[in-house]
Amino acid sequence: MPTISINRAALLETLGFNAKGLTEDEKDKEFDQLCFDFGIELDEITSEKAMKAKEHGATEADNVDASSDEIIYRIEIGANRYDLLCFEGLARALRIFQGKVKDLPNYTAVPAKDAASQVTVTVTKDAANGPRPYIVAAVLRGVTFTQASLDSFIDLQDRLHQNICRKRSLVAIGTHDLDKMAKAPSGGYAITYDYELAHVDGKPSDKFRFSHLGASLDSPMHVDDMLRSFVEPAGHHLAPYVPLIRTAANADDATRRFPVVRDTACVISLPPVINSERSKITLDTRDILVECTATDLTKAIIVLNTMLCMFSEYCADAPYTCEQVTVTYESPVPGSPVVRDTESLVHTYPDFALRPFRTTVAYINSRVGIDIDAAEACMHLQRMGLQAEHLGDGHLAVSAPATRSDILHECDIMEDVAVSFGINNIPPPAAPPTATAGSEQPLNQLSDLVRRELAFNGLTEALTFSLVSAAENSTHLCPGPVSEEERQRLLADTVILDNPATREFEVVRTSLLPGLFKTIACSSHQNLPIKLFEVSDVVLKDASMEVGAVNRRLVAGAVCSQEASFEEVHGILDRVMAMLDVKFAKKGDEASGYYVLADDDPAFLPGQCAKVMYKGQKIGQLGVLHPQVNVNFGISYPLSAFQFNLEHFV
Repeated sequence: MPTISINRAALLETLGFNAKGLTEDEKDKEFDQLCFDFGIELDEITSEKAMKAKEHGATEADNVDASSDEIIYRIEIGANRYDLLCFEGLARALRIFQGKVKDLPNYTAVPAKDAASQVTVTVTKDAANGPRPYIVAAVLRGVTFTQASLDSFIDLQDRLHQNICRKRSLVAIGTHDLDKMAKAPSGGYAITYDYELAHVDGKPSDKFRFSHLGASLDSPMHVDDMLRSFVEPAGHHLAPYVPLIRTAANADDATRRFPVVRDTACVISLPPVINSERSKITLDTRDILVECTATDLTKAIIVLNTMLCMFSEYCADAPYTCEQVTVTYESPVPGSPVVRDTESLVHTYPDFALRPFRTTVAYINSRVGIDIDAAEACMHLQRMGLQAEHLGDGHLAVSAPATRSDILHECDIMEDVAVSFGINNIPPPAAPPTATAGSEQPLNQLSDLVRRELAFNGLTEALTFSLVSAAENSTHLCPGPVSEEERQRLLADTVILDNPATREFEVVRTSLLPGLFKTIACSSHQNLPIKLFEVSDVVLKDASMEVGAVNRRLVAGAVCSQEASFEEVHGILDRVMAMLDVKFAKKGDEASGYYVLADDDPAFLPGQCAKVMYKGQKIGQLGVLHPQVNVNFGISYPLSAFQFNLEHFV
């Protein structure tokens, strides 16, 4: 979970602790209790100098001596509470929780006053069809920054980039001094988001020269030289973001395109890497353009709303108010549920509309284990920054502001009531009227017995990831080329993640074998034979289940040696079945036990593959792996394996 550093003196002053006449230790203890009551944690009380000394050691004494001695609170925040990642948001939420703010902030988005100040964004066809097709934007007017609030503004961008933005891979934030940007000849600010060629007619494009943050305005650089300076020499803080736009797909000079945000004069941003020095924000900045380019529109909107809501309090003329920006797409975004046709090409941001939810006092009481009435429930929700109204008969109408993107379901509302009520104040559940004795689930008990038996037979247990790549779960188990239609068929029963963190974890496994094969591939330095097993769950799609999927407990084993042996894995299977008191069925009496029949699974060698049958039903398979499957997983030696469903024997 993210941990933020907050100036202790400023926070305690904002929360009113300094007016209580407490000693410094008493303030720390009271603030620690406030954090606990609010559902966050005071992780450490330190200083900038102490943190640098801990990080760099005595060898960096000069840098440490130059650091501040001001006391800093290190506070651990919930991973989905993006509104608490900066001083402004945390202080505001805690003041509301303390009851020091009677009326919740009313975040408002208004249109531009006139055409001369209006900001519009045009997304070109190339950008709409590019890998980062979305952009959202808005303007903060009349902002007055101090050095502390400007530092907080910059820090929040960094924290959002590391958190919801997934290190800028999903969303990249750009902030610009609007007064330093060029106006369109017709008035207003015309911003263009494009994917432009870095080279024209074999030469570097002059349109792609600009001065990045920290560079001299008199020495603009071409994007190629700029990106090269970020990765050579190693260690530049922007180096991790360069691969997000410099990929094999744009390696050729003639076709190389990069995302770019520009005004009518020049480039103001090269997302997701860096902004322009010309539009840099300073203490003298009054009007700020906030833009977010993204691969995920929903997350971009959350990030934009968070930035605006946190710092709109510094808008001198109209606190908690920002100016809307119209974004126009020249063409639909392929596969987008929002920018999907010619009727949905124009969008206005931000949208601060309250999100409505419904719940009941009975639901809250039953889930939390308390007994409160509707008025108390509304009071607790308002302490957590939510608007609540009693509709009668215990029904509540709850509205979540733009800052509370973590509220997704009725259970989130219930959780907020529990936090405000006080976790330690929730009475312990009453003892049940009848005494019962807990016992192990039969399937888990049987799984432990199978694990023990396989270990006795010389196999080592592996515990592999439940998530694998789509290729490992499908095409890697096929010896030859696989068409897209066949690939879709192989993944038909597979649960696929919408936004995987990495290509290594794209789907939930439907077989234990890929995990075992990957483990063997990573154990190539071990002496042969390598014998592994795993008893664990896989997940299969099942429309009859409430969640659309079902767990299945499988047993799998793999043996890697100089010579693959069907007989060896068959023998291990026989031993496990004997332990389960399942006899090998004789011909004509198949319903009495288990038996094997020839099979033609492409993952196994022809003639060296069998399906495991139990009472006339296929429950698994075993055999010698096809050599190409070994190659797909990076295994150099022959491999034999078995797998079956254990749930049939419970």
